Amino acid sequence: MTDPIQPSSKQEIEAAAPHLATASQLSLSLFEDMISQGLSIQHSPKDIGFQRNNLFLELTALNMTSQRFLDAAYFIVAQDRSGANVFDVELTYFRWLMRFDSRNFKYLRQVIQDCQKSVIAVSDTPPDKEVTEHGKWVSVQLLGTAGINNGRIVFEVPNQLVRHIKEPGPSHWLSLRIAAAFTLIYARAIYMQVLLHVADGQTGWIPVDELRLWPGEKAASKAAYKYFKRDYLDPAIRQINEVSDIEISFETRGTTPRSRKIDQIRFHLKKKEGKIFALESLKEAQEIYRVLTEEFRLSSRAINEISEHRDVWTDEWIANAIEFTRYRLRTGQIKRNPAGYLMTALRQNLGLSPAEKQMISIQEDNKPASNTAMLPFEDSSSATKAPAKSKKMPKPEPQSALMTQSQAQAEAALQNERELRIATGYERYNKLDKSTAKNMREEFLLSSEAFILLRRLKLANHAVDEATLFGNELLADSLYLFVYRKTSEPHV
Repeated sequence: MTDPIQPSSKQEIEAAAPHLATASQLSLSLFEDMISQGLSIQHSPKDIGFQRNNLFLELTALNMTSQRFLDAAYFIVAQDRSGANVFDVELTYFRWLMRFDSRNFKYLRQVIQDCQKSVIAVSDTPPDKEVTEHGKWVSVQLLGTAGINNGRIVFEVPNQLVRHIKEPGPSHWLSLRIAAAFTLIYARAIYMQVLLHVADGQTGWIPVDELRLWPGEKAASKAAYKYFKRDYLDPAIRQINEVSDIEISFETRGTTPRSRKIDQIRFHLKKKEGKIFALESLKEAQEIYRVLTEEFRLSSRAINEISEHRDVWTDEWIANAIEFTRYRLRTGQIKRNPAGYLMTALRQNLGLSPAEKQMISIQEDNKPASNTAMLPFEDSSSATKAPAKSKKMPKPEPQSALMTQSQAQAEAALQNERELRIATGYERYNKLDKSTAKNMREEFLLSSEAFILLRRLKLANHAVDEATLFGNELLADSLYLFVYRKTSEPHV
């Protein structure tokens, strides 16, 4: 078996790539998009999750962070198709999956050890049947050997559990997005326990003392019911209704004759009307879908915004914005960020006027035959390239010229501000002592901005030394921007 403390080689990771399932690819794509914006998984515009075996509903001895760790680990296991039981993942991505925003890695190690100390029993004997010597039963660690090294986490899941994770049988959908949004241990515990009853609309009557134990004995409240309801139950119900995909309420009763003591509870459940995420509302408009996702590479946040406005942003509305943006690109009026320009065109319902379209038509008629006009949904990369010496485009009309000038001024201001921050960061970095400068470099290489940049440059975090860091202009500028931000924070 591969040493689980050592990260896999690049070749091994690339060889395993074909085994990644669609859900894993989606989560990686969302992660790259969202971490660059500083967003956690609970803000994801698309649901990420897996079918979790009902067996794991019995996990009640772990705290919130440990349960999130297992959620992330088992999600990775569920998507794998290689048959492995040792998994090698970028630590930044894993932390994002489990919503571990802290940089307290000492605590993360403790979380891993808590998971390793916990066990779960796997048995083929039904709960209502007598246990005999012939029944199959095994007590298994929830997590095997695990290690963190060079910005990666490697963990092992016992084979006895891998089968139950990948082929869950009786199961429920576990949304990492929703699970990560819970901050109250009782909210998570109640949500997980009632999931199996959502289709029925309600649970059966549940003893209140049993409910108290759902998050585990350590979290159980022994307070009188009215205080338990005030301090634990009511806040949990509010949070479930606020962050989850179900609406929940409850009723109570007492079963002891001539006693006013409340000892049973029943939950009423209703599935919320789901939001239309990503481009579900555009699936039938395949060409629009292709242009937005492939040609303009819109972020998931932008895509979600389009979906939410589909009642107003019709196919024609979007087509006009695309046509408008493409024309501005072809005439050199967009210097950077075409995707952002397109979103502005969508929000403001910008499009080419009939006069502009007539002007473009005349221009296209006067071009050589090889230079054909782009159709509204024709990819600009597929258009025939213009000859090296082509005629100059007509000067833009006064309104267009004003727009171009305003945009250029805004872009110049942003660029000047960035360069000023880089210069300031450079000066501040050079005033640091050797130890502080080293710590600053190490913190930068573990930051989200460095993570994204290193992926684009195809560099491993642990392989970046001082020579590489300062020898690459993009990395060096990013470091100085990082220093500027860190040294500008109030607590510094």
